[in-house]
Amino acid sequence: MILRALAVTCLLALSPPAQAQGAASTARQAAEALRLATEALEDATAAWDQIAGLSAAILAYEDGLATLREALRQAAVREAALACGDGAIHA
Repeated sequence: MILRALAVTCLLALSPPAQAQGAASTARQAAEALRLATEALEDATAAWDQIAGLSAAILAYEDGLATLREALRQAAVREAALACGDGAIHA
């Protein structure tokens, strides 16, 4: 169980930032990491396994929230550009 939690943690730590890849791809990775972390947490029997599983679940959840925030920022910028009427992005 602890190995699965460590694998999820490594996946999150080594994944490229949301700007370097599509938000949908990053969201899928975060969802998969959260699923794996949840399974690890459910299977955990020892305290250390429970801590590792919970830590991985929290990291995956935070990664998903960061992806959502970035997508919302991009949508707001695009909406502002469309409101200006020229379609250009004004940062």
